[in-house]
Amino acid sequence: ARAAHADAGAVPAAFDALPAAAGATLVELPVLSAPFIEQDWARWHDALAALERDWFAPSLAALQSGELAAVGFTLCGDTSSVTLHATRGDLRKFWRRRALASLFE
Repeated sequence: ARAAHADAGAVPAAFDALPAAAGATLVELPVLSAPFIEQDWARWHDALAALERDWFAPSLAALQSGELAAVGFTLCGDTSSVTLHATRGDLRKFWRRRALASLFE
């Protein structure tokens, strides 16, 4: 966000509270970090459930309705990260069988 000279503001409490914007929106949701570091797995589980309720499920609904063209999530760990992207068309691909080699990437 800094490299793109993007405006930064407070993170809304939920996906539905995001202001309408043209283009991409970056939101950092660090609520799993502290419970992970503290190894407080009950709090980590509760935070994950809150993310599902407040961010993931509403973003999926927006993707399904066409309100969003695509959504991406970057999951960061201690030594690596992975970015997952989905478009509305990807929602229809759940039935496709993945190539065996792709499971080991």
